[in-house]
Amino acid sequence: ENAYDPLEQAFVARKYIRNSAMNIQGLAISPSEDIIASMILQEANEAGIRTVTFDSDVDNANLRLAYIGTDNYALGKGLAKLVMQLKPEGGTFAIVSSSSPNLLKRNEGLRDALFYESDVSWTEVVNSPKDCMENNTLALQMVRDFALQSQEPVDVVVPIAGWPMFDRDAWAQMVDNVQSQEDSDTLFVVADTFEPQVQALVSGHVNGLVGQDAYKIGVLSVDILHQHCCTNDASAIYNQSQTVYGTELVEMVRVPLDLPPPLINNHYLGTLRILGFVFFGIAAVLSIAMGLWTFQKRSVRVVIVSQPGFLLLLCFGVLLFSSTLIPMSFDDENADHKTMDKMC
Repeated sequence: ENAYDPLEQAFVARKYIRNSAMNIQGLAISPSEDIIASMILQEANEAGIRTVTFDSDVDNANLRLAYIGTDNYALGKGLAKLVMQLKPEGGTFAIVSSSSPNLLKRNEGLRDALFYESDVSWTEVVNSPKDCMENNTLALQMVRDFALQSQEPVDVVVPIAGWPMFDRDAWAQMVDNVQSQEDSDTLFVVADTFEPQVQALVSGHVNGLVGQDAYKIGVLSVDILHQHCCTNDASAIYNQSQTVYGTELVEMVRVPLDLPPPLINNHYLGTLRILGFVFFGIAAVLSIAMGLWTFQKRSVRVVIVSQPGFLLLLCFGVLLFSSTLIPMSFDDENADHKTMDKMC
């Protein structure tokens, strides 16, 4: 049964809701389409069945007890963040999406971040977004079309979910084909972080991933629904302040291997070393001259009062202190490591 088809989803859900023999007390559903899912939730509520939504939500929050899942608007902004990191100069982008409410929120977050929070210009290409109806094969074909057959160059293709990457070999073949094209530098930033996608990131077949903790969403959905079903006071449940339970986002980005050479400033002295030698020479000449003068005038009364021994010691200290300018004027720009060790 295809749970991605809104009509199929409604058929399956109503089969449980209307079958009194099953006597279900709770229903957890990930809406594939807002209007149809709202009708399902309304019917469940009228039947006394308590409901929660997960992964995707409906517009009318009063129809369910709680929503468990990712802030999909924030996930879209997370995708935009990676796009801006990988392409800091801006450019063009294309979206492969679907009509589920959570995916439309991701589209909105991606666009808002690129259009209003970026310091550079971003343009969404013609025919974007494309609706793949959550079909893996169709999603892969749409990504290929944007990358290879678009009327205008596409710098970044952003599938809003992981559908095109679930066939790992087909995805890798498509990316290799794109990268083999002359002057092709299209990047791929994809939502979700399932195992085939992480493997593709490791092998260099995708530039960035932003995902959610799907396992935690599933566990929370069952736990929260169970808590609601085991509570006898229904009015207390509906009046609970927390109706949205969020989960963390996971960001993964592959740093390009063709990085520009690092710019290293070694802070070499250059011609300033000559100045160091000159200052040492001046200090050395003056300290020696003053020492000789002090020794020659040591019997003069004013020199005796000033303590000739102290004055000579002072001159020697200045000479010794200024001599440090000599080793400090050497660096590895014009000296080897052995010389530098000696200077230290």
